[in-house]
Amino acid sequence: MSNMPFGKIAAGAAGIAVVGLVVAFASGVFNTQFSDGGVDVRRTACEDIAAARIAVNNELESRRTAAQTRLDAAMEKASDDFWTQNRALEDAHHACMSGALTADPCKPAFEEVGRLYEEIMADFNAGKGFNEAKFQEREQAKKEYDDCVQRARNDEFYKADTAKCDADLAAGQAANQQVRQAAEAAAQADYHAAIETAQNAHQQKHAILDAIEEKCNEPGGNTNISIGSITTGSTGTEIKASSSACTGVFEGNDPELRKTLNDLENNLQKARAAGLSGGLYGTDHLQQAVDDARQRLRESQRSCTTDADCGDPEPVCCSGTSVGRVFCSNGVCANEVTECEDPEICAGKPAQCVNPTTGAQSQPIIIERTIPEAGSCSQNLRVLNLQQSSAESVRYEITGNIPSWVHIDRPGGLLPANVNVTYSCNTVQGFGPGTYTVNGTITVYNAANELINTIPLQILITVTPVEQEEEMISVIQYNGKYITTDQLHTFTGPECDEEEHWHPNSGMVTATDGTTFADPNPTDCGFGKTKDVPVMQIPASMMQIRVEGLEGLR
Repeated sequence: MSNMPFGKIAAGAAGIAVVGLVVAFASGVFNTQFSDGGVDVRRTACEDIAAARIAVNNELESRRTAAQTRLDAAMEKASDDFWTQNRALEDAHHACMSGALTADPCKPAFEEVGRLYEEIMADFNAGKGFNEAKFQEREQAKKEYDDCVQRARNDEFYKADTAKCDADLAAGQAANQQVRQAAEAAAQADYHAAIETAQNAHQQKHAILDAIEEKCNEPGGNTNISIGSITTGSTGTEIKASSSACTGVFEGNDPELRKTLNDLENNLQKARAAGLSGGLYGTDHLQQAVDDARQRLRESQRSCTTDADCGDPEPVCCSGTSVGRVFCSNGVCANEVTECEDPEICAGKPAQCVNPTTGAQSQPIIIERTIPEAGSCSQNLRVLNLQQSSAESVRYEITGNIPSWVHIDRPGGLLPANVNVTYSCNTVQGFGPGTYTVNGTITVYNAANELINTIPLQILITVTPVEQEEEMISVIQYNGKYITTDQLHTFTGPECDEEEHWHPNSGMVTATDGTTFADPNPTDCGFGKTKDVPVMQIPASMMQIRVEGLEGLR
């Protein structure tokens, strides 16, 4: 089974296939990139966490059930094999006992008597006469036969053979019992290993979900906003009450006076460097002379030919309700201050008198967040604490082009109010890298339901790209080399202890570093039993197969 992102899995899915697991808790530290080929929770969306936990729990139960099924089958096979072997041992014992009790123990002696008789008669027929030695040998054989017949009538005669039959049965049954116990122990060990691995994977995945959930619930921070009728300051317009446009005071530009001031400042610097303080050329006298020259320059008229000679001609706010400007009048710099008519205020750039209900806006509230294209991220953007800055601000509304992936829990109501702004992180991640902007406004009304302020609200979500996960390939390890599984197949037959094992699809296989191998054991276990040589995942970058022998084509 390939890795399954949780977003593709229904919450009630219980039939999750059991696959080979990786022990999750290495050194007691959970791995945020843990994946075992089952439910992949690494990129679970915040809104899918609860369903992901159900799927992970179902997966654990499925793996427990599968492990128990395998254990039951292994134990039943061990029992069946035990009783089958026991029956074979008992059949062999029965045959052994039958042979021991029904066999003719005196047959060799009887046959020896007959043989000697035939030889004696053959000597007669050949004219050799009577062979006394053979006759005595035959008599001895007859005596041995008679003695054997007498012994065979005693039950004790068969005890040695029947005892051996019994001993062989006992030894076979003991060995058979040991085989059964070993098979049952191996099955129990496999079961406990599978349960431990499944539980570790279960804990690992829940730990990942805990980390994601903690990230999802990470607070977005608070912003305190004082809301009242619009003012010059709230629009972001600077009040420049001390500027020439508001005071009408211009620094003179008399060239002779500027030259005198420049000479005095140079002499003052020399006096300070020389450490002179008293006298006509001392710092005390020169400092006073510089101050006097500066004052005369300020009091002198400033000549001009254009408005720009008098400073920045752009109007500025002299107060919250007045606009000032500089201009050139008959060759001399002058200023003009205009008072705004109620309810107008000074706002904007260039400054002007505007009606707050028809044009001016307060400085915008900007909520920014940068998230990765993949991975967990907090859904909480900001809590806006909307406070009354004046008694006339009674209620608010948040409107604008607000997409469905932005959630505002209280889009309108009486002031004061706390407004929680959240978003669907996983949805925005699905848009891909880029910056996604939401524009809205907070409008403020008085008791007469009149608009008294407009505050722009802007949400900027930037999705940054993440490095693509490196492709993984399935391999087995042999002699320190990696062989891709697409070159191999598994086989179970009478060889290799009747266990599943690896063989090449064709005569040769090529390791990731270019080394070639033939089947090391074609009539038995090939590249090894699958339980001993499991499938591994390695980065595709480890593939370093080279084609050699083409140097002559360069």
